Amino acid sequence: MSFTFDTNPGPAIHRAAKRPKQALGSQLKSVDTTPERFSVLTHLWEAHGLTRRQPAGRLQKDKANGTRILDRLAVKGLKERSADPDDRCTLRIVLAGAGRAAEKVSRARVVELRVRAYARLSLAEPERLIAALNRGTANLCAPLDAAAVGRGRE
Repeated sequence: MSFTFDTNPGPAIHRAAKRPKQALGSQLKSVDTTPERFSVLTHLWEAHGLTRRQPAGRLQKDKANGTRILDRLAVKGLKERSADPDDRCTLRIVLAGAGRAAEKVSRARVVELRVRAYARLSLAEPERLIAALNRGTANLCAPLDAAAVGRGRE
């Protein structure tokens, strides 16, 4: 395969990540949050009582960024800490009332954005795209296998 800017997936992936994040940021301004905070809130809506490190790990953020995002959610009254009933040394992150209330409006904004982004795609294309990106990422995380490289596309 020849290597040109147009055949390199990197710029397309960058655009595909950057523009939706910008659009999401615009949508979430009305609910006074950011894409990063929304991502952490999504994890908390889906898995109540995460440890402080779990949201950052799931979003591939370092500890400092994860702490900053969680601290900001606390300032906004969206989350609070709760003692783990099984381990008194562990604090769990739980949603405060405002965090639960923000879910409906925030998710509605994201659904509007998703409908717009998928407007000209078939029903199967988003799933195939996500699957392909996940496989590509897994390939980059796996140890390099010289035999597999030889089987790559030419």
